[in-house]
Amino acid sequence: MVSFLRRKKNEEIREIKRVVYKCTKCGKEYDTRPTQCKCGYEIFEEIEKEIETEPSKPRRVWNWLTEKRPSAESFYFIHVFPLLIGIVASIILFWVIFPNPFLFIGGLFFSISAALPKDKEHFAIAKAIFIFVSVLISWWGIQAFNKFVALLFLFFGYASLSFRPLSEESYAYEGAIALLKIILGGLIAFSPFLVFGLATDFLGWSLFLIGLGFFFLSFPEHHEIPAVIRGKGGLVTVFTYVYEKGKEHANSLGAFSFLLILAGTIVGGATIAQDFGLWAFRTILFGILGFTSAFVAFSTPGQHRGEVGFPLYLLLLFTVTTAYPDVLGQAVFGPWWPQISATIESVAQPLSTSFAQLRQGMSDMWLMFTCPSCYYEKMMEQQRHASQAVSSIYSIEGSISFLSTQINPEEPLTGFLTLSNQGDFEAEDIQVILHSPEIYIKKGKKYVWKPLSGVGASIPEYPDCNEVGKECSIGSLYPDEKRMLTVIYGQEKKQEEESEKGEKSGWEVPVEGTDLLTECKCKGVNEGCGDGLANCRADKCGEEKTVTDPDELEELISKYSALCTPVENGENGEKTYKCVISCSAKGGSLIFKYGGSKIRIPIEYRFKYSTNASLQILGMEKNLYQRLFKEGKITQRTPISKYSGGPVKASIWAGVEPIVFDSETSRIRTVVMQFTMTNEGTGIVYGEEGENLPTKITVTLPKETGEIKIYQELFLNCEKEDEKIICKLTRNLLPQQYAKVSFGVDLSLPKNIEQKTFTITANVDYTYGRNITRTFTFAYAPVT
Repeated sequence: MVSFLRRKKNEEIREIKRVVYKCTKCGKEYDTRPTQCKCGYEIFEEIEKEIETEPSKPRRVWNWLTEKRPSAESFYFIHVFPLLIGIVASIILFWVIFPNPFLFIGGLFFSISAALPKDKEHFAIAKAIFIFVSVLISWWGIQAFNKFVALLFLFFGYASLSFRPLSEESYAYEGAIALLKIILGGLIAFSPFLVFGLATDFLGWSLFLIGLGFFFLSFPEHHEIPAVIRGKGGLVTVFTYVYEKGKEHANSLGAFSFLLILAGTIVGGATIAQDFGLWAFRTILFGILGFTSAFVAFSTPGQHRGEVGFPLYLLLLFTVTTAYPDVLGQAVFGPWWPQISATIESVAQPLSTSFAQLRQGMSDMWLMFTCPSCYYEKMMEQQRHASQAVSSIYSIEGSISFLSTQINPEEPLTGFLTLSNQGDFEAEDIQVILHSPEIYIKKGKKYVWKPLSGVGASIPEYPDCNEVGKECSIGSLYPDEKRMLTVIYGQEKKQEEESEKGEKSGWEVPVEGTDLLTECKCKGVNEGCGDGLANCRADKCGEEKTVTDPDELEELISKYSALCTPVENGENGEKTYKCVISCSAKGGSLIFKYGGSKIRIPIEYRFKYSTNASLQILGMEKNLYQRLFKEGKITQRTPISKYSGGPVKASIWAGVEPIVFDSETSRIRTVVMQFTMTNEGTGIVYGEEGENLPTKITVTLPKETGEIKIYQELFLNCEKEDEKIICKLTRNLLPQQYAKVSFGVDLSLPKNIEQKTFTITANVDYTYGRNITRTFTFAYAPVT
């Protein structure tokens, strides 16, 4: 019976009245009263119209989800089902698969918010609050295992809350969302301090100011408040106040947002400029993005300022984190960043050469289009550097392998250095230098490599190689000869005087002041205990207590396994004990203070090597040249010198041949030549600057040489000596760097000779050095 009456009621035609506004001049009707009709007339007539609705259609299976239901079914479908689905999903995802209490509670709060209606004032406010609390709790749960992902989630939560005009049906929900979104924007502005740890750095304050300008000062503007809402008390008063002030002070809020972002740009730009230079690409990019953001924020309505500023803020954040990649790496990967960074470096190092070649090719193409004469001069300079190797370009090649990728301070680190002569000449006076290990620690906003002074190092095969930084001579290597050396870092040292520690680790060295590398801390109890590995081994890094009561002393020993030692008696003569409750007994975990830090060990080897270069150039009497040229038997060409190989390329350039001598006036011709040495290897060519390893160049000219004039020198100091030019390298040459000297030579063609081949030779005796670096992870916890 009830179903029949309900169906009959649905089939009845209901009458609905609505008011329209009709222009008295042209008759056009409007649903809302305009200020002026399109015809220009301003007088309207109110007319009530009745609207007939069609009877409801029979229920279909396929539109069951979308059709209007009776109130009982609507309640379960709209409110109960989302709540149940949300609870079940939260249990499965965050209680069973990925256990996380914060995410579980956040999911429950979100499920409750989905079940609450928007059109009931108190329920609507509760719905908005539940959504906000759900975002906060979930964000805190994600922050526990990755702060950077938590920041991205916070952005997602902010974007999911949108400003809408206050309507008569859901004004409470929309107003609450607007207010809570502003609060969430303030948290996003503060988030760089939580994520990147920049609380004491100007860069953090820069991102904070920019975030405030974009996300906090996002009061809704240009939204009318319905008259029915005005005068309502409670929290609705706060919502309407936010909307009213956003509309009333729209220009002021936009200007204040502009000033905040501008101030953040200036502070951040100045910080980056201090580290990389005022005209560095990162500084310029940050400045351009910052000034653009300021103008965009000023010209964007408040309700859209956060959404529009979101991509710009991410670009600014990306610029900062690429300028300081370790800040981002530590935030994203946490304690695993040192190992990941080392892997990235090993992969990126060979790729950097390819990218450098690609960048050089693009640069040459741009130069060819923008300055053809500059491009031609560059090509000519490369031609003057050309030389052909007649033997192997290799020399002493080194490799090292260690028995472990982790440094355990309980034992020394052992590796094997292999040196092999892959060239065609003998390498003399080979020296190996074991440099100090370096630790990767944070200094301000950047990570830096800091040397660890005092770590023991040795090469057992050579007893004189027993300390860090010492030049160890290992003799010479002939072509195809190899030599393997054992390298030991961190061998144990005995103290000169007996003490409680006895032997101490070779890694027991200060990092900062008296702060030892092997210092431990009891995670969850304290942040460090002195004395290094000795206290770690004994698990003395817990809580210290001074005890006089025998019962308390017995309880500490029996319950906490405390290590107690007697000290001086108290004022009243009672026995006093100093007890240390172990870290494990206090419920903490014993770890190294610098556990997981990245440590690299650089090893350098140097050797003396030599290379020779030669150039043959044809000289010819003028009449003979003209005859052969007319007959097509000779052409002009640029001869290319040859060199004997090795990591240093030696080249000689003397222009085009043949050199034509005029027999009618004089048989002397001034020829401009150039000698160039280029570091084609991956090491360093040592010069006289800062090193007692001189590189000597001798250029030998033909015996028919007359006057010699030295024109230009680059990183060479040259002198004339008979038919030779003697030069010394004045600075170190890094890979792909070169040194050169240009000079003029008066060559003479002997009488009664129509042509002659002149030979110019050069010999380079140099010291070459390479570095081999391996990166390790310091152990996380001691072996107790």
